[in-house]
Amino acid sequence: MIYSVYGDDGIVQYVMTLPEGMPIILGEGEYAIEGPAVPRLDKVVDGILVSAPLQPSKLHTFDPVSFTWEMDTVKARQDVLQKRQALLLSSDWTQLPDVPLTTKEYWAAYRQSLRDITEQQGYPVDVVWPIQPV
Repeated sequence: MIYSVYGDDGIVQYVMTLPEGMPIILGEGEYAIEGPAVPRLDKVVDGILVSAPLQPSKLHTFDPVSFTWEMDTVKARQDVLQKRQALLLSSDWTQLPDVPLTTKEYWAAYRQSLRDITEQQGYPVDVVWPIQPV
C-alpha cells in the first residue's frame, strides 16, 4: 500500500510503501492518506489529496504554504544574463579589425542593446530581446 504522509499544515512531507496489513507508524503531528503524492507539491485538504497546479515556467518556484507558484526573480535574472552572455560571445567576431565598418556599427548597436537589457522596465521577468542585424 502507498501512503502519503502530511503534517498539520496538510503539506505532504513524504511517501511510504508498506506491505498490506502492516501498521503505519507515524511521528507526532503526522497523518497519512492512502495514495501517492509529490512531497512538498501536494497537500491534503479536508481529507482529499490535492495536486499542485502545473509549473508555469522553469523560473517559478513552488510555495507549499500558499500552494502557489511564484516567480523566482533570482532564477529569471540568471537566465537572462546567461542568454545575454551567449549572444554577446556569438557576436564577438563582428568587432574584429578586419570586419567592414558598416557591419561593425550595426552589430555594435545590437551588442549595446544587449548590454542595456538590465535597464528595461520589465527586467528580469519581461525582457524584449533586440533583433540581430542581418
